[in-house]
Amino acid sequence: MSTVFSDLEEIDAQITAYKDALKTVASGREYQMGDGRTLTMPDLPEIRRTLNWLRRERAAMAGTGGPAFVSGRPRR
Repeated sequence: MSTVFSDLEEIDAQITAYKDALKTVASGREYQMGDGRTLTMPDLPEIRRTLNWLRRERAAMAGTGGPAFVSGRPRR
């Protein structure tokens, strides 16, 4: 697994922060991230990409991501 997060709580906190940023920036206001960055309207595509990436990382950590393969043979 190639994740940069140590546990699900850490990634959930990041998801919450980016959801808050998305709501705030989408309403036309600035959002101050915990690391000092200020996000504005031009940052919306990056916020969405990061949120999607975080969700994929969370699914991988939780073992719920990706396709499920079922072996078997169809009845005739």
